[in-house]
Amino acid sequence: MRSGLGLAAALSLLVAACGGGGLREPAECPPFAPPPAAGRSTYAAAVTYGLEQMLHAEDVFRLAWPDRRLREREQFRRDFVHYAHTMRCFARATAAVDPTLEVPAAANFPVFDQFLEGELAFVLATIDLGWEAVETRNRTKYQQFIAQADEMHTRLLSAANGARSLP
Repeated sequence: MRSGLGLAAALSLLVAACGGGGLREPAECPPFAPPPAAGRSTYAAAVTYGLEQMLHAEDVFRLAWPDRRLREREQFRRDFVHYAHTMRCFARATAAVDPTLEVPAAANFPVFDQFLEGELAFVLATIDLGWEAVETRNRTKYQQFIAQADEMHTRLLSAANGARSLP
């Protein structure tokens, strides 16, 4: 019995030293609190805010880890979890903004919203790829994530520019 407990203790220390099992995403999302519309529609202000928050999260993560390589350090994993969680939260919150908040809604809101839906789906798929790569410590998959993240960044910039031009 004692040797079984010793083996279990050694195994738990080994698992702890290796960073444990899977990544754990925080339970709560940061608040989605767009500033007042100030001469713009509520929809345009909210969508712009969500996209800008995602771009900011990307900038923070890229500045913290500029070489864009998968790291074994626990700090990298914590930073990635925070980044991925923030991206997921703001992508979902932005996708939930209703283009018909305004009565009458601007004619281009539904068209932009359909475009935005595709871009946000791409964000979520990209973050899922990165999450899997970091969780499994798969360098090849992480390089795929980096390539896809570059495209995601370009698409987010394009969507943000489009949102800024909405009334």
